Amino acid sequence: MRLAFVPSAPLLLPALGGGPEELRSACHQAISVLGDDVVVLGGASPAGWRTGTVDATPWGAPGVAAADPLPLPLAVGSALLGDRPHRLLAVDGTAVVLPPDSSVLVVGDGTARRTDKAPGHYDPRAEPLDTQFAEALRDGRPEGLLVDEVLAAELLVAGAAVWRTVAATVAEPVSAELLYAAAPFGVGYVVATWIGS
Repeated sequence: MRLAFVPSAPLLLPALGGGPEELRSACHQAISVLGDDVVVLGGASPAGWRTGTVDATPWGAPGVAAADPLPLPLAVGSALLGDRPHRLLAVDGTAVVLPPDSSVLVVGDGTARRTDKAPGHYDPRAEPLDTQFAEALRDGRPEGLLVDEVLAAELLVAGAAVWRTVAATVAEPVSAELLYAAAPFGVGYVVATWIGS
């Protein structure tokens, strides 16, 4: 199985500019390892397969809001894949059965409390937790993506549910590479790839 991990940053949506160049480049590099049958995993309720429209208006893009907007993680994943065939799967942290031989685009953020201007303001516990996530992705350790649900809620870890799903369903990869780890907006963003046997 091949996995690419990217953040659910609204700025990655094309209507909002596509995000910082370094982040966008890392995302495209990660996606390049995926095969033809791509499943986008994003934390959202209710869990299940989704269809809908990539809509950036909730985050400030001009235009008319879509009648069937996708949750942000699925919208970001779909936008990054563009015309590549893909399916969208919302997960809530419970184990799911992924199609055999699929490639998976895992979309989720770390903490949102890295700086005073972050969405949740500064919390000193945020950076060590983001470091844990980055090291787990770098080293290919699924268990390192797990975080206590209370702590995840306090630190606004948007990727907690989707990473919990990955940890519960994916074996340790044969190779792992961390391509990006930073908090440009006070939110922990990581980009990585895992390639299994």
